[in-house]
Amino acid sequence: MNSSGSRFLGVLVLATLVSCVEPPAAEHGSEPPAEATSRAEQERKLVVASYNVFYGNAVKEGPDPKAWGESETLRVAMSLGADVLALQETNEAWKGALEAAGAATLPHCKFHEPVKFLPEGLGVCSRFPIVEDELIPSAVGWFPAQRTVVATPMGNVEILNVHLKPAVASAEDWWAVHRDTRADRDREMRSLLARLSSSLPTIVVGDFNDVIEGDVFMTLAKTGFDNTFSRLPTESTSWTWAGADPPLAALLDHVAYERSAFRATSAQVVAGGRSDHQPVIASFELP
Repeated sequence: MNSSGSRFLGVLVLATLVSCVEPPAAEHGSEPPAEATSRAEQERKLVVASYNVFYGNAVKEGPDPKAWGESETLRVAMSLGADVLALQETNEAWKGALEAAGAATLPHCKFHEPVKFLPEGLGVCSRFPIVEDELIPSAVGWFPAQRTVVATPMGNVEILNVHLKPAVASAEDWWAVHRDTRADRDREMRSLLARLSSSLPTIVVGDFNDVIEGDVFMTLAKTGFDNTFSRLPTESTSWTWAGADPPLAALLDHVAYERSAFRATSAQVVAGGRSDHQPVIASFELP
């Protein structure tokens, strides 16, 4: 065989050997690139909601807790799709109903029953484990706040669940009293901010009993927090005084977030339920 034929035969043998070698198998337990990317994206997102369920509904929605799965308020709460759901005006009855309804999707819950005022009950239910939970008294003698730390895929996140001092007044005097009590709510918030961790990304959520122009949001802004409804405005209201003449409605429920730790991607008021409040929900990503 001449030299040209030898070279051809060598190339042919080499090509045959290469074609018979299988590509290396994926390592055991490894994910396809698309799934790995999807998981990485999911770990950068967090959905947080707040709902003042109204303590009186725990009785009005029916005497049999087994039937509460048909409750409109409970149905709305469970349909939000939140990773973390902060609740106000809960009590023992609401605790039982919410824990049962959310067992599959929000299995980690911490509740504090009312002691001094019927509307002061608080709860947080989460898709992820709650690793810290404490009740913080109000600086003005009204409702306490609940501070929790949730172990999310993006890391531990501090959630402050608030129910600030309400404007207690007749319908015709409500706006005047609301303005007069803004300083009290601001004082509450200043006291609560002093109790927060300096090392954890934080979200402040709940029934603020104040509108976006309130002093409490100026204080939050000065300390590094943004209100999702300031960044992503809505014309919806989250609270209504049924039967008031003239009608009373305002956006009193909010989700505020540490602007250096999160980027708000959506925020809305969700219609439905039998409470005087409607839930609010916001989605976040890591910046």
